[in-house]
Amino acid sequence: MSSSALRIMAVLLAVGAAVLGYIGYQASHDARPIENALIEPSEVEPETYPLVIAAKDIPAEKKITAEDIKLIMVDKPIGESFTELEPLIGLTSRMAISTDDMILPAHFHSFSAVTDNLHPGERAIAVKVDEVTGVGGFIEPGDKVDVLLFLPAGQETGKESSAQLLLPALRVIAYGNQLAELDQQQIRQKSRAYLSAAKTNPISELLPENESAENQGDPSGKQSKTAVLAVNQSLASTLLLAESTGRIRLALAGAGGEVSNTENLPNQASAENQNYFISLEALKGKPVESVAPISNVAPLSINSSPKRMPAQVTVHRGSQQTIINIDQEK
Repeated sequence: MSSSALRIMAVLLAVGAAVLGYIGYQASHDARPIENALIEPSEVEPETYPLVIAAKDIPAEKKITAEDIKLIMVDKPIGESFTELEPLIGLTSRMAISTDDMILPAHFHSFSAVTDNLHPGERAIAVKVDEVTGVGGFIEPGDKVDVLLFLPAGQETGKESSAQLLLPALRVIAYGNQLAELDQQQIRQKSRAYLSAAKTNPISELLPENESAENQGDPSGKQSKTAVLAVNQSLASTLLLAESTGRIRLALAGAGGEVSNTENLPNQASAENQNYFISLEALKGKPVESVAPISNVAPLSINSSPKRMPAQVTVHRGSQQTIINIDQEK
């Protein structure tokens, strides 16, 4: 091979090496930012969850206020915990809670649904009912009933049987296995559903569930044997004595009827209740008395004086007695 050919080949190889070196440099320069972007970790904020804890020491039997609790954020959800402050306001703790302790459902009293339906000053009393005394079994929890009392004739109640309106407009809390439950927290949660779709844990889901009123096999309706009535505390003994002495019957009140004040219920001694009291003698009606004609009545003598009884003198002669009448007429 001639020297000129070798010179041309060397030039071509040098040019090719320069071109490949440039291409390699550009490729390595463009790939470096991609590698750096893949190596650098992305900054992601950790997910947190709300948790309610005690802001200060809470003694036992104290109603929870907004100052007693606070909301913090934790890195993981904790079961059986509260995530909102509002459901806890007004609850009474059954044990002492220390500062920074997590608030649990076990810290609070779990009352029955009957207790939740009682108003201040009321007591729940169960009375025996059947299909007749219980308005045919058509009473529902939340209805209002009048308690009627029948007293049969007897040594304690008197010679005449009587009936009266004993207690008007009593609320029916439960009838058989049916219970008037008002889950205010659940209703409040549903009414605010449009504000947020986030899942919350209302206290009704966390506290131990009350005994269900829809247990199969329990009596209801016409088969019910008990009705639980809300009675004013001062009249609870009246209902107990009435059921023990006589026979009571429930009368269903209409929804649009006037509701009596439970603090001023009439009793047997009040004048207002006399309209609701009736004896057997009054039910039979009074007999019509016979009146003699005026013509058959003998006229009375104005100057006539009552006849005097003759005076008597007893004369004793030995074992014999002799009575002598003395005429006193002049």
